[in-house]
Amino acid sequence: MKSSFFYDAHPFTKLILSFLIAFFCFILTFIVSVILAMPIFGIGPSDLIHALEDLNNPENLNLLKYLQISQSTGLFLIPPFILGYLFSGNSWSYLKFRQLPMMVPAVITFLILISCLPVVNFLNEFNQGLQLPGWLSGVENWMKRSEQAAEKLTEAFLAVDSINGLLLNLLMIAVIPAIGEELLFRGVIQRILVEWTKNIHLGIFIAAFIFSAFHFQFYGFLPRLLLGVLFGYLFVYSGSIWYPVIAHFINNAMAVLVYYFIGKEGVEESIDQFGAKGMSVLFVFAGIILLILLFRFFRSNFRKA
Repeated sequence: MKSSFFYDAHPFTKLILSFLIAFFCFILTFIVSVILAMPIFGIGPSDLIHALEDLNNPENLNLLKYLQISQSTGLFLIPPFILGYLFSGNSWSYLKFRQLPMMVPAVITFLILISCLPVVNFLNEFNQGLQLPGWLSGVENWMKRSEQAAEKLTEAFLAVDSINGLLLNLLMIAVIPAIGEELLFRGVIQRILVEWTKNIHLGIFIAAFIFSAFHFQFYGFLPRLLLGVLFGYLFVYSGSIWYPVIAHFINNAMAVLVYYFIGKEGVEESIDQFGAKGMSVLFVFAGIILLILLFRFFRSNFRKA
């Protein structure tokens, strides 16, 4: 069934509508979650602001995790289904949910994520060393302060000692972002950009650029851009949203699990720096070659089908 108006709308109209619906869903969800937080956590409006100032208080962290989950749901999970219905009349078909993942491509997806680690970490180290021109020093200092605050909050979220805490972090950091962000950026925005530019590769890159910029983390922009490109090709080659979701989940879940097991089960802290050091440049080139081969193998599975 076709939506009576937006099915044939110009891609620019669809893109603007996507951002507007995502924004309004975010605002509405935020308001509702704040209102519900007051009786659930027994707090007043002013306590929400003070919660960010004391990250050592478990109650504050629980509140912030609750808000994080609700906001991610409103911003990423809900809008794609609304947009899918407006653009096609059937959200599940539009978002490519119907084709369930197959075992072999899913395993290749996992191998792709492992192979890209040296490249991602190399780009991360390179990105960390970038500096803005002197006349933008004020902007650069603001970005550093913002990222330090975000890093401090993330570390507070990840610092859990129980299985329940680990599972909650996996839900908040891996499951919801993997599904929600892929639905919005690959399932909706990338499709609109490919339709608009008439070029698959350009559409994938622009969507990945928006995806990385949306996180407002300048010093992690390049590695996230690469991941966005990889997720985009997984979506295009497979015709299913599940493979970029799996890849996104693996990427985020690895970070959560590594942080949880550091110092507990003998996991070395250097695992997240694999490929970041100059002596490991060989691993970067090996990772690139493996990525090319794995993507060819991944694509061939769906060509045969």
